[in-house]
Amino acid sequence: MFLSKAHPLKLRSIFFFFLTPYLGLFYSSFSQADEFLDPVVVTASRIEQPLSEVLPSVTVITKEEIQRSQARSIIDLLQGEPGIEVGSNGGLGSVSSYFLRGQSSRSVAIFVDGVRVQPDGIGSLSNTSLPTPQAIDRVEILRGNSSSLYGEAAIGGVINIFTNAGLNGSPKAFGTVTYGSNKTFDTSVGESGRVNDTKFNITVNGTNSAGFMPIDHSIYQTSVTNTGMNKGEGINFGISQILNQNVEVGFREKFQDNTNLYNGINVQKYDTAVLMRTISNDTTVFAKAVVSDAWLSTIDLTKSKLDYQFTPFVPLTYDTNADTNSLNWTNTYELSKYQKASFGASLSNLSFNDGLGDLMYKKSYGFFVGDTLKWNRFDFQINARRDNIKANQPDAVIQSITPNTTSSNFGATTGLFGVGYHLTENLRLTSAVSSGFRAPAIQEFFNPYGGFNPNLTPELHHTVESGIEFKNSYTNTRLVYFNTNTKNAITPDPNSPYANINIPTVTNHGWEFSERGSWNGYRLIASFTSQNPNDQSNGQDPILRRAKQFGSIDLAKSIDVYDFGGKILSSSSRYDYDQLGNITTLSPYHIWSFYTGYKLTEEVSFRLRIENALNEKYQLAYGYNTPGRSAWLTMYYQQR
Repeated sequence: MFLSKAHPLKLRSIFFFFLTPYLGLFYSSFSQADEFLDPVVVTASRIEQPLSEVLPSVTVITKEEIQRSQARSIIDLLQGEPGIEVGSNGGLGSVSSYFLRGQSSRSVAIFVDGVRVQPDGIGSLSNTSLPTPQAIDRVEILRGNSSSLYGEAAIGGVINIFTNAGLNGSPKAFGTVTYGSNKTFDTSVGESGRVNDTKFNITVNGTNSAGFMPIDHSIYQTSVTNTGMNKGEGINFGISQILNQNVEVGFREKFQDNTNLYNGINVQKYDTAVLMRTISNDTTVFAKAVVSDAWLSTIDLTKSKLDYQFTPFVPLTYDTNADTNSLNWTNTYELSKYQKASFGASLSNLSFNDGLGDLMYKKSYGFFVGDTLKWNRFDFQINARRDNIKANQPDAVIQSITPNTTSSNFGATTGLFGVGYHLTENLRLTSAVSSGFRAPAIQEFFNPYGGFNPNLTPELHHTVESGIEFKNSYTNTRLVYFNTNTKNAITPDPNSPYANINIPTVTNHGWEFSERGSWNGYRLIASFTSQNPNDQSNGQDPILRRAKQFGSIDLAKSIDVYDFGGKILSSSSRYDYDQLGNITTLSPYHIWSFYTGYKLTEEVSFRLRIENALNEKYQLAYGYNTPGRSAWLTMYYQQR
């Protein structure tokens, strides 16, 4: 058992020192709240709701916040959000992880415009295949068990990304240009609007950066020193036709191509670096129908392709690819002014080539139903879902000389029940209980070296959470306690490389604080999470790369055409494996950033950001560097 070397008192002191002076400002307002404090969200129940009426723990990153952050990737954008930790093996384009409430990246579901992002063979998600932040309109983050809404692997939560969509007004052009440290140049241009009954949007993006050396050369002294380069380009296109007042049909295309000169070792005095290329492509056709005044129905069919190309050294190239066809049918039905129901079904077929001659397949289908109800002082939410999954590997080339077929079937019924009680108009108590599951990814179940894992079973999750929320037109403040229990957690087998096993129990409990405040030109966004993720199979061992305390504070002030502010990201210590496979400690960190903006005209504005202003050296993964002090200058254009 390992004892934490975190610094909770220091972290809490920093948090409350900056937060406390402003809380009084936010608790004394009677003016009308704006969209910043109470945006409409759909992720929590699949039904549109004001954030203040949502029962599960949800936060929203708005378009304005995305621009203010000047984030270069989704992982940069999400760092510091309540309940979210990130891991990164280097800079932009490197392998990255999202930890929601202590869960692994394989237990997080990410959606882009309603389409689930394609994971790789081991269930991991590619950061480079996600849209550039400049193409994103908003992000909704749902924390906690969400299998009853979104199916398997939505355990830690859901990250729902909405890109710039076709507007109802006349076509308007927009664009951004960013230049910054490490010879980085990013650009994004597009146009969106409506012509008669046709809506469209198109965004084209490109990036080119020399980057920084991802591996700490002082630790891995044979590592290549000339790595870190990243370049990429992508397009996000959508068009839809309004056939009549009740029916709209459309088409969406997303394509992203990123190349990263990653890490490697010095072999016989020759530098060999991994050239990693990720190509992702989603093609979607969809239809929306107003069946009646109360019933809205949407159906979409998507073909997704994800291709990894690795070149450790010329001429060796190693490719893996995954193809997925998915069909989703979603409905909302307004039973009354105070009650809405949702129901639907999903079907997906995944084929995966591991690059070693093995073809693997995974088929899944699910049905879901939900209901939200407001009754007197009570709010209710109920969701239920049934999922069935079949995985098979018909031709295990490396496992045996003769072809053989191995397969397995999984099924689970999951649910959520939540209730809220309004003590006053501004103060509400909430509570929810939920269940979830994660089936083994196909390369966890089948692998060319460890063989077939017939005894591997799905992870089963159970979560209980309770919260208190205060809202008025100056603030939306929420404090949530959560307790999650995971049975049969899937983990690598320490006695058999490339194989996986189930471990009995993993637990995590703690609380999340989130604050959004707006007063007299000030804006405050703050979060703080205290948790205790543990592997119970060997006593109470901590989960690697998970901190016990972490949080962020972002305070900004607007004056006429100017705004300025600062943000601090803090985390206590975490554990990881060192180069010898022993447990080591990653030091706590406190990252300061400062920014300012200037609105030149109604259409043109500029932003400057100094990231990691104190040039603190820290690690998100052992042996891998993180960015030092960096500066970014961005010009925004939005046609009016």
